[in-house]
Amino acid sequence: MAYFAIHVEKWLYGTTRMEMELDEIACFTYILARATVTGADPPGLIYYFSEEHLASQLQVSLELLQRTLEKCKKFKKIKIKTLKRENKYVLSAVNWEKYQHVDMHQKAYRQRQKKKKEAQEKQYLEGTKKHNQNITVRSIGEDRKKEEKIIEDIKGEEIKADNSGDPNTPNSNNLETSSPLPSNSESFIEGKNNLLQEYLSRLRDCPGYPFDEYMDSSLFHHIDGEYPNINILEQLDKKIAWWKEHSDALKPSASPRSKLYEWFEQEHEFQNRRDT
Repeated sequence: MAYFAIHVEKWLYGTTRMEMELDEIACFTYILARATVTGADPPGLIYYFSEEHLASQLQVSLELLQRTLEKCKKFKKIKIKTLKRENKYVLSAVNWEKYQHVDMHQKAYRQRQKKKKEAQEKQYLEGTKKHNQNITVRSIGEDRKKEEKIIEDIKGEEIKADNSGDPNTPNSNNLETSSPLPSNSESFIEGKNNLLQEYLSRLRDCPGYPFDEYMDSSLFHHIDGEYPNINILEQLDKKIAWWKEHSDALKPSASPRSKLYEWFEQEHEFQNRRDT
């Protein structure tokens, strides 16, 4: 069923009510209705041979039609052209697209809304991506610096340990009294080795962790020397349990080894606050 849209507020309160009489408005409505069903290409056209012919099509009086056409032309609601070769006239409604089917208006509106939403989503995704990239780059850079510093500290401690046995090194005579590990305590050293092997075993078995025996062994010695009061295996188990719930934290870009060191560092700070 063919139909055309009438914008109610404009129809009730617009200029048409002031420009035309009610019977002329009714006739104009018939003109729009007729233009809807003619099947002309492009749509919105009415072909007729004379005003009498058009009045017959609209089923209105000739006098009413003439008044309506005169005012519609005056207020630029319609246009009329003469087709001399075909000896007929063509009437076209101005701004015909405003009177198109309601579903066409709705479709156009939905398309505009869809494009607007897509543009907003694109802008949001681009902004989020850029923000995440900035955070990732900054975070990776900071984590790498921390990890490099840890490794440098570890190497420094290893160099000191190697030099401690050099007879030319100052205070070498006091090695037994100054060393935190008694040189004659084989059971103590064996306990430390067992602790290290257990520490490495749990890291090796942790799904997704980028295990490296040298780096993780060095990190263990660093943590053990710097935080002797921390139960290493207990805190490691807590961290591994946390990793299992936050698997993204094990990605290389997240620097899990550096974060593991921070875990022990935070535990040390917590113990200090608790003790004080």
